[in-house]
Order: sequence, then C-alpha cells, then structure tokens
Amino acid sequence: MNYNHTPHYAGSFSITRNHYGDLSARTRVMLDDTKELEVRSYKNDRKQLVTVASVSHLEGNARTFVLFQDMNETIVSLSCSRMTEKLLASHHAALDIELIITRARALYKLP
Repeated sequence: MNYNHTPHYAGSFSITRNHYGDLSARTRVMLDDTKELEVRSYKNDRKQLVTVASVSHLEGNARTFVLFQDMNETIVSLSCSRMTEKLLASHHAALDIELIITRARALYKLP
C-alpha cells in the first residue's frame, strides 16, 4: 500500500489488518538504541478513530513497557462510523508525528 507519505523522520509506516479484519496504521520510530516510539491509529469498539502514542523498551527480541512510567498517551479520539484504508492513511499522515517525537524525547530527556 503506497499512499505517497514522505515523512521527515526516520521510521516505518504500515497499515495492517488483525485476525478480525480490523484496520490499524502504525508508525514506529527509534528514539535511541533501546527506546521505540509507536504511533498507532485504529477504530475502537465505541466506533471512534483513536490514535495512541506509546514508548517501549527493546531488550533483545522483547519489548517492555512500565505502566504509569513510560509514555502511553491518547493523541486523537474522533467519532467514526466507517473505516477505510484511505481514511485511515490520510488521518495518520495528517498527524504531527514530529511533535509527538519531540514530546517523547523530552519525556525521556533524549537529544
């Protein structure tokens, strides 16, 4: 799926479906050697388009997350009756990912 989205940051973008067929868009950006920021957009069970930013720590092949300590913020929550790949891609591309990266770097005191 190519949506002509050219970010100014080094990261990966993907749109996938889970085993129920629900769509999800993800952008993953390494903040440093062990911390990864994930910005995920999806439709929840309340028919809302939700975007969440979270940071996890990479240790070998495992990801860890410390509850109430690591970043896990809801960025956007909008009413959405029908989700399409095009809608999800355009919503996710319109996010200010660079601002989210800046906030995550400030939280972890990274340059």
